[in-house]
Amino acid sequence: MEAPVQRYFEDLKSTDKEIQYEAYKNLLTITEKEVDWAYEVWDQLLQDLNNRDNHKRSRAAQILSNLAISDPEK
Repeated sequence: MEAPVQRYFEDLKSTDKEIQYEAYKNLLTITEKEVDWAYEVWDQLLQDLNNRDNHKRSRAAQILSNLAISDPEK
């Protein structure tokens, strides 16, 4: 996974909502196309689906949905 993408995932944990939102938008844009790092973040995103924070749950669901196109076991 490229450094900017790693940074976006880290930025999702920021306390600054604007940083979170920018990271989220960037990740959605990147995951509109197939990526080779889907399984690197898959398990964490699955865990986030059960998070108490509704924003984390929503982001995880939407990113996972986009990452489905990157699943080689379609």
